[in-house]
Amino acid sequence: MRIDIPAGDISIATAYALLPFANTLVNLEITGAELVAVLEDAMDYAIDPKGANGAYPYASGLRWTVNLSKPKGQRFSDVQVKLKTDSEWKAIDLARTYVVVTSNYLASGKDGDQTFAAIFANPAKVENTSLEYAQSFVDYVKLVGTVSKLPTSEYSTQSFYDANGQLQN
Repeated sequence: MRIDIPAGDISIATAYALLPFANTLVNLEITGAELVAVLEDAMDYAIDPKGANGAYPYASGLRWTVNLSKPKGQRFSDVQVKLKTDSEWKAIDLARTYVVVTSNYLASGKDGDQTFAAIFANPAKVENTSLEYAQSFVDYVKLVGTVSKLPTSEYSTQSFYDANGQLQN
C-alpha cells in the first residue's frame, strides 16, 4: 500500500495509487508456524537498511505484539487470528493450516519473504485467483459502499517495542 486513503469518495485512481502494481491475489495454504515465520521475514526486511519500509507486515484477521529488541524468530508474540467465521480473537495454532490471501509478488518471495517463497514453490499449496488486486479493492468498495478506519482492536500491530525494548505509543 503506497498511500493513505483520503476521506471522501474513493475513485478508481485512488485505488490504483494505493495499489499501483499489476499484482494478482493468491491463496496459500500455510501453517500457523509458517505464518509467524512470514511475519519475521517481513519485519527483518523492513528494518534492514538494504530492505524496504513498505515490507512492514500488515494483515486482516491477524494481530500481534512486536519487539525489535529481540532476535529474528522471537520478535512476534501474542499472535492471534480471527477467522471470518469467528467473533473472538484466538491464539494462533502453530500446527493448524490456514488459507491466507496475499499478492503474487509477496508470495513469490519478494521483499524478503523467504517463507512465502518456499510455500509458493509447492503448487499444491497455491491457488492463483488471477484477480488483479487493485481492481479487487475497487470491486470491494463498490460492494460495501463505505469503508472506514478500523477500530484499534483490529490493527495488526497491537503493541510495538523499539530496538531498545521501549514500548511506543
